[in-house]
Amino acid sequence: MVLLRVHRSTVFYDCIRISLPRQIATSLTALLQTFTGDPGLPPPRRLYRHAWSEDPLALSSVSLPTMSTEPADFDALAAPLPSAADPRLLFAGEATAGGGGGGGGGFGTLHGARLSGVREADRVMDRMLAVDRMARELGRISIVEVNGGGGGVATTKNQFGPK
Repeated sequence: MVLLRVHRSTVFYDCIRISLPRQIATSLTALLQTFTGDPGLPPPRRLYRHAWSEDPLALSSVSLPTMSTEPADFDALAAPLPSAADPRLLFAGEATAGGGGGGGGGFGTLHGARLSGVREADRVMDRMLAVDRMARELGRISIVEVNGGGGGVATTKNQFGPK
């Protein structure tokens, strides 16, 4: 998979914005063939493009660290809430991908955004598997009830499993 990010401040951005997908694919293929030295490099099977700078929900946003930003700050941005043990709200994006421990590096890059998305998808899957294991364990628990008060018959009933 090849990911390409073109910033609005470049001349190439306007070319990409107004070109047809086929034209973009042809130009990028030629560029990559030249760059890699492989004239047999095939064109992309699919091309996705999004004008983030024109998207009212993004407005070309990108995170920007300050001189006082610490590596731990990136990990704090990536930390699920309310806690890692009980993740209910997860965060992905290039700003969460740079602290080293949680995101694996890639702050400020498209690659970092992708890595953080994969990280959070893994976290969702881990949580789903844990809930499934818990449900199976609860299905094995039996509750002992005594019928009729004193000296009655003892029966067991699975309180959590199928009826």
